[in-house]
Amino acid sequence: MSQRLKVVVGNKRCSVEEVALVALENAEVVLDSGKLELLSEEKDKGKTKSNAASGAALTSTVVEEAEESDFGSFTETDARAIVLVKLISVIHGRAGVPVKVMRFMSWLLNAGVIPVLPISDDDSAVLKHLTAVLQGEGQVWYHGNVTPTREALAAADSSVTAPGMTTAERNSFISHGIAVSTALAALAVYGAGALLDAADNVAGLTCEALQCNMEPFQIMHHDVPRPHQSQVQVANNLRTMLDGSKVLENVKSEAPASLAAVPQLHGPVRDVFNAASKAVRVDLNSVEGGQDAPHWMGEFHTQPLVAPLANLHTGLAVLAGASESRILGLIEAERKMNENQQQQHSYLEVSFLF
Repeated sequence: MSQRLKVVVGNKRCSVEEVALVALENAEVVLDSGKLELLSEEKDKGKTKSNAASGAALTSTVVEEAEESDFGSFTETDARAIVLVKLISVIHGRAGVPVKVMRFMSWLLNAGVIPVLPISDDDSAVLKHLTAVLQGEGQVWYHGNVTPTREALAAADSSVTAPGMTTAERNSFISHGIAVSTALAALAVYGAGALLDAADNVAGLTCEALQCNMEPFQIMHHDVPRPHQSQVQVANNLRTMLDGSKVLENVKSEAPASLAAVPQLHGPVRDVFNAASKAVRVDLNSVEGGQDAPHWMGEFHTQPLVAPLANLHTGLAVLAGASESRILGLIEAERKMNENQQQQHSYLEVSFLF
């Protein structure tokens, strides 16, 4: 039995790949004990303001305030990413979220008790449903089924209870940061990175299928005259894949434009991918403002994410267009091959007649 992967939160900057590990591979979330101890000490010493007056009552209106979405719910994978990114933000932040809440959030992920979260373009609307689960209310995914939170907690571990939060702690938890947007952006960037590598690999296979000359990928056409870093990287990827190919060793025919220009097409897409990946990493490890931070500051406006992700969307469309051109090339090659075979068959039939 393979050992479960682990992602440590609290002692370092988290990566897009780690978000994907938890969301897609069910990696275990481990909270750094040193960070939790430090947060507890700060709370005890009063360095972190309490979000509520001493003895403030737990809210009883969480579920009532968590409005239903007209667009359904996020998938369990998306919800896992959202819970993790919110956990990362509160463990690094100044929003005064209790350590017991952080521990419970990591337990939810590790036990497979995942909050059912509504699809919304408003982060706070989604986080209201997450806070409901932290109060023991709302619904969760458990073993692939949507289950009332209290039932799932009892089934997973009867000794675990929802920690609850005071009204002010809950309001701070909901109103600070853009964890939902950042989580979804992280998964999108991770998928785009895998797509870029696959695109290079498929382009290499297409070169062999169409028996194309490797001349357009040689160093003298990229590294020296026009050394855009990502273009050079793609050309190097293709040379590495095709080096030693028995199919292409004696090919002299000119490669079609859809293949000859792969480095020039794929390279810029990698550039916008790198920009989007950097923006997501920054927001993934950003520190949430304190409970007194005014909202008009735009501290966590989504535009720093929106702009690079929009460019990535455009870049992936270019990648799709290039792929379509190569597919058409393969179809045309297949058509010509079939025509030649039919023609040869006709010649054989005529020869038998004579």
